[in-house]
Amino acid sequence: MDYKSLMGYSKKKKTIKKESKHKVNQIIENVKEEMNETFLGIQTMKDNPPFKTPKQINETLPAFPKEWKNVEKSMVMFEKSIKALEKAVSKVDKSHSRTIMVLWKDTSNRIKKFKDLLAKQVLGKLQ
Repeated sequence: MDYKSLMGYSKKKKTIKKESKHKVNQIIENVKEEMNETFLGIQTMKDNPPFKTPKQINETLPAFPKEWKNVEKSMVMFEKSIKALEKAVSKVDKSHSRTIMVLWKDTSNRIKKFKDLLAKQVLGKLQ
């Protein structure tokens, strides 16, 4: 005799799980297919924006892509080095640190204007 059978517990029955097949509604599937066919020709604002993003502007400069990418990388490195210099100077003198940042803002704006003019007037015409 078993302790569980004395207490009145019965043996667990094994249950068989039946896998149900998903029913597919043919009407809904047909409507989905028709909707996809009708929406293929529609362009959204995301597909064709009215303005050019910086990524699109870079894609319109295939004349010298490698060199243009090097210019952008050097700009980032230059900015990081100026900020590191400003941080080091700020430990010694705050007023000179502010002077560096003011000069950097002026210089960076001029460099950005130069890049824009270069992209539009020179590289844009070389395509």
